[in-house]
Formats: sequence, C-alpha cells, structure tokens
Amino acid sequence: MNQIRAIICASLFLPASMLASALTGLYFKSANPSNVDITTGLAYLRQQLVAALVVGLVVIGLSIFFSYRTSKYEGPKTAKLPLLVLSFGLVLTICLAITNWQVSQVQDRYKSSSLR
Repeated sequence: MNQIRAIICASLFLPASMLASALTGLYFKSANPSNVDITTGLAYLRQQLVAALVVGLVVIGLSIFFSYRTSKYEGPKTAKLPLLVLSFGLVLTICLAITNWQVSQVQDRYKSSSLR
C-alpha cells in the first residue's frame, strides 16, 4: 500500500504544483487585494510561486516518506519505482525551468534590440 501511495505522490508532483499555482493566481487576481494591474503577466507571481513550491515540496516529501516505508517493510526493490518516477518528474521540471528561462532571455534580447 505504501508503494502505491509513493507512486501516486511522485506522479502528482508536477500537476499538483501547477494546480496550486493556478488556483492561487485565480484567487489573487479575482480578489486583487493589492489593487495592482492584473493584466500584466507578473501580477501576484510571488504568491503563485510560493504556493507551487510549498505544494511541490510537500508532495516530494510524502513520496520520499512512503518510499522509505515501502523499502523498510517490503524491501528496497519495491521502493525503486516510486523513486524513479519522482526522479523523472524532477528532471523534467528542471528542464522545463531552464527552457523557460532561455525563452525569457531570447524575448528580453528581442525587446531590447527592437527598441533601438
């Protein structure tokens, strides 16, 4: 049972983080407590990132915890799959962040060169 929980947590790492970020953005942009221009892409970005990071870290922690319990009670071979799924999710997330950063760099260079 712990292996199933660990696999579910590892599989939900990225979607749960994205959902938390989207729901936080929806709340802050619809309530607009700071009365900022919500048409800008960076409005309430800090709150969205904090929500995504907290949920992501909790889900990672749960996955590692359940993997540990799986290896303790059922043997280390059964804990490999959830940890492998979690590792792939983390690698894909890091690749996504790097690619997104590079796209932002290209857009910034384009904006600065078109302003001249």
